[in-house]
Amino acid sequence: MESSPLNNGKMMEIRQFTTQDKAYGDSLLLRERWLRIPLGLSLKDEDLTDEVNQMHFGIFTEEELFGSVIFKVLDTEVVKLRQMVARPTKEHLAFCGDFEFFIS
Repeated sequence: MESSPLNNGKMMEIRQFTTQDKAYGDSLLLRERWLRIPLGLSLKDEDLTDEVNQMHFGIFTEEELFGSVIFKVLDTEVVKLRQMVARPTKEHLAFCGDFEFFIS
């Protein structure tokens, strides 16, 4: 998919993944750390079974995931952005802001 260099020369790439991929487990860790814990919540208290039917995209530096987004397909022409998370670093957030996700 799309790729772009960071200031430090590392290439970043947006890739789709499934709930069977290592990236899904990494995305759960990001979601837990940056979205749930600050609210006193935990993913282990949620039913994630429907996530197998949703679209998962990640932003990677080589093989390291630092941000993800989940889309739920509502019908053949509409998707709902369900959740987005990124590690809160200056480089990573600037990179995230440069991308638009197109679903066809």
